[in-house]
Amino acid sequence: MLGVLAVSPALSKGPGDDNQAALGFIERNRIGENLSNLARQFGMSTKTFQIIERAVGPQRARQMFQDHLSREAPKFQGQWNKTLANVYANHFSAAELRSLGKERDKSPYYAKLQSQSPAISAEMKSAGTPILTELLKAILVPMFKDVAPGGR
Repeated sequence: MLGVLAVSPALSKGPGDDNQAALGFIERNRIGENLSNLARQFGMSTKTFQIIERAVGPQRARQMFQDHLSREAPKFQGQWNKTLANVYANHFSAAELRSLGKERDKSPYYAKLQSQSPAISAEMKSAGTPILTELLKAILVPMFKDVAPGGR
């Protein structure tokens, strides 16, 4: 009886399989590498950055931002990738993601990837905003303290 109830781990599928496949897909295809670009885009448009820019000049402010971004972004990259993977796992099965990763635009799921792109973007905007916000705080707060009167 026990032999009948035993299930091979290779045949069983747990709830985390899609998330693991999605994380592998994200990392192998470097999909999460937009984090630094998004931080740069949004961070340099904040009032805080504009204050820093007025205090030290545009070139120095951009260099300071880039220096802080280079130090801080890697600390948030894993969390960003996992969040992105969770979003992809909401839209694709592990098999679909493996096919997309291997066959790219030749995959039978490529059309699904294209059609799901707006929904994935919207979901990631919502799920990723707290991570991006924390990254920007980690960049801009020390920058502001460095240039504020009575700062460091």
